[in-house]
Amino acid sequence: MGLMMFGAYLYRAGFFNHGFSSLLFKKLVLVAIVTSIITALPQFLFEQVTLDVIPMFTSIPAIFCALVYAHLLINIRHTAAWWYQSLINCGKVAFTLYLTQSIALAVLFRIVMPAYFPNFIYSVTLLDLLLVTIAFTAVQVILANAITKRFNQGPFEALWRKMYLRSFHKKQKLKQDEIEQLT
Repeated sequence: MGLMMFGAYLYRAGFFNHGFSSLLFKKLVLVAIVTSIITALPQFLFEQVTLDVIPMFTSIPAIFCALVYAHLLINIRHTAAWWYQSLINCGKVAFTLYLTQSIALAVLFRIVMPAYFPNFIYSVTLLDLLLVTIAFTAVQVILANAITKRFNQGPFEALWRKMYLRSFHKKQKLKQDEIEQLT
């Protein structure tokens, strides 16, 4: 809730139009680097740090890193880079990308990989997962650009909107029928 309120404050302050000042951005980068190092140190220095504790620590520098990324994207927006338009296209079909990612990776990791590589679950490394992530991200960016080239929205966004509007109109009709019965 606090992060949502912070985001609302940044929106009202015009951050998403202009970003931070140069001096504040430099300070923010420094804070992001320092907090990232501080939260990574216990993982390297102490073997007793469990995987349950790590997300609590890493959420702190994640806020600062997200602000750095946001500032960079806001400033890149003004350059009209082709890849920035690709990110916009991904945002237009985000629901479709999310569902296709969930379905495709579930099929890959639950059906395909165990069928062809029975010991996959025991031999997969973080590097393997990183490579899958990079490859699938590239596929999704290409898919998003292909979809938005021909359509205004993705198929799941269109389906969601159609179902929402059907439900909305049904509720409106019920309210109207209720008013007519009372009069």
